[in-house]
Amino acid sequence: MVRDHTVSRNRVSKGCKHGFPTFVLLGSLALAGCDSGIRQTEQVCARTRVTAASYADCLRTNYATLTSGSPSDSDLGALYLAAAEYMAAQVAVGRTDDSMAMLELAKFRSDVIAPIEKKRHDQDLQNFVKALQSSVNSGGQSGRSGRSSNSGNKSYSSTRY
Repeated sequence: MVRDHTVSRNRVSKGCKHGFPTFVLLGSLALAGCDSGIRQTEQVCARTRVTAASYADCLRTNYATLTSGSPSDSDLGALYLAAAEYMAAQVAVGRTDDSMAMLELAKFRSDVIAPIEKKRHDQDLQNFVKALQSSVNSGGQSGRSGRSSNSGNKSYSSTRY
């Protein structure tokens, strides 16, 4: 019976070795999507979307949140604020009305900001996966047996993200 218990424990250990890095990766990915400063600020400022001026003021007031999140995305928050301020100025001089300004700002968000966010997010994801793989590979060289290190590498190389 002791032998059966040992075999069972070894099976669990091997399963955990493969599952833990995958769990870390999935957990990190889930958290990464929540960090967009633009998204957070849009939620905070949603009630001010009545006029372009009030929306730009809200974005400006929440600038720290707007430019937070991934370090590569902080400049996008500033760009989004500049677009909102521009649209507010267009309304102020009578070139457009608030509804058209808000529509144009939404179009700008969708056509300009979102693709840049996606491209940067994809690059951040690739960098994260490379760092994780590098960590697993270096862990295999620092005292783990070659067999367990190689089996861990197979789970990463066969997984597509």
